[in-house]
Amino acid sequence: MWVIDRIENGIAVIEFNGSTFDVPVSSLPDGIKEGMVLSICIDKDAENKKRQQARSLMDSMFSDE
Repeated sequence: MWVIDRIENGIAVIEFNGSTFDVPVSSLPDGIKEGMVLSICIDKDAENKKRQQARSLMDSMFSDE
């Protein structure tokens, strides 16, 4: 889990496993505040959809038509 340690000048300082890193607030969910906890999950359905889109694009670019 990611803990929002603080927000400074549009940058969220996030604590994860004892280390911190910076993420633009604009990349995080609306309404994010200091002290909030974010959970990261894997979305297999979205991953599969993106793979299919990439495969379709590659097929259209390299087809013999």
